[in-house]
Amino acid sequence: MTQLQSRQEKLHTLEARLQQHSPVYLLKQQQLRLDYLRQRLQQSLNPQFEKLQQKLAFLARELDAYSPLATLGRGYSLVKDQNGRLVQSAASLKTGQTLTIQFAQDQALVDVKSIIKK
Repeated sequence: MTQLQSRQEKLHTLEARLQQHSPVYLLKQQQLRLDYLRQRLQQSLNPQFEKLQQKLAFLARELDAYSPLATLGRGYSLVKDQNGRLVQSAASLKTGQTLTIQFAQDQALVDVKSIIKK
């Protein structure tokens, strides 16, 4: 090996070492590391996120099942007096009293004609 070749090799070695300490090189290395860590984080969070979405969907269905609106949708109704209080017993009513019946989609106003006691 000639002295020129030896010096060229040494120059290439020094250039390579210099590049490793270059801010551009270090920035690229850190960007690669960041991309790798971001990918790992996303891979670890996706299953947890899917589980939480499934749990949220389940709880939303449960909540809907117990919702007063769902109950009204099945054909039930709410009866309220003039003050908006729920009527729980016919014994609390008076003949001629106006009541509001709340259905799933709309309401009706009715007057009490008579009260039938059991």
